[in-house]
Amino acid sequence: MAALPMLDAFIGIVTIYFTLSLTVTAFSELIIQWCGLHAKSLCTLITNMTESGMCKKMLSHPRIEGLKVKTSRNPSRIPEDTFVYVLLDCYLEGEYLKNRKSPKKICELLREKAGLECTDEDRLAYLDKSWQQQIYSYWQQSNDNPKVFEQYLECWFRDAGERCRDWFKRKIQTWVLLPIGLLVSIIINVNTIDMYRLLLEDPILREQQVAFAKQIMENQDFQTINCVIPGVNDQPENPMAKTCEELAREMSVDMPPIVGWNESTPLVKAYEEAGSFGGLIEHSPWLLIKNILGWLITAIALSLGSPFWFDVINRLLKARERVRSISDTDDEERPMKEADPSALAIRRDAA
Repeated sequence: MAALPMLDAFIGIVTIYFTLSLTVTAFSELIIQWCGLHAKSLCTLITNMTESGMCKKMLSHPRIEGLKVKTSRNPSRIPEDTFVYVLLDCYLEGEYLKNRKSPKKICELLREKAGLECTDEDRLAYLDKSWQQQIYSYWQQSNDNPKVFEQYLECWFRDAGERCRDWFKRKIQTWVLLPIGLLVSIIINVNTIDMYRLLLEDPILREQQVAFAKQIMENQDFQTINCVIPGVNDQPENPMAKTCEELAREMSVDMPPIVGWNESTPLVKAYEEAGSFGGLIEHSPWLLIKNILGWLITAIALSLGSPFWFDVINRLLKARERVRSISDTDDEERPMKEADPSALAIRRDAA
């Protein structure tokens, strides 16, 4: 059946994507930690919610200082309750905790900070006018209840954090994962176009890649995979799960012969015949374009992260079982149909 070899070839490519994306994500985690991108993203979040000077003021707060791993590095995340405590303490200059049991005084302080007169007005009249007025609107919605007020602020921080994570994810995929994926694709010559062609031509190699895909799905370490695109899920659901770096280090799998540079690689042959890079461009421009396109496809695939390809492998293996069952049924019915078509019809009616 023609569909099965094509599906097996695609499974082989996805398996390679999964294997290499572990390494790409591990490298990206190191770059993110070294550059402090998480901390910068947190500061951007606070600035977008408030104003430019508030980030520096909050990060220098004694309660935030206790979250710093190194004295020179700002924290990469802040618990919601800590954010609310530090925000109100900095915003009201230490007056919030002193007057927490006096709702009337808190109301006066918040209205003063928001530039409003302390008069009884509509509780939602100042929503979205400015961040100070937005904080005051949360106080109005809480019915002068400090505990409910703090819960509103926590929800505000949580919602803003979700939007920031989406932005951070796109930024990391574009400026970190994609360049690393492209570099890996070129260095070890992971050309998606050539890989698919060679897998279609070699049934033994297809079977090896399918068998490796099944091993991945049976591996318990991958079942509890904690390898994510950095910044999207900083707190794993399973604290015992292994990270990308650990999985990549333990996963000593030889790449199939369709990956890498060797004398049989079409681009290497063309370069040797041309004698120089300029000659390669002159005599084999389309071959070079095809390789660049194949590397770009691989780079984009690797930037999606290993959890994505793990899920794709799982779905493809299930689809493969359905295709094989259909193929086996057709193989059983074909001899019967050639021998006695009426018997086949009776068998189908009985089923």
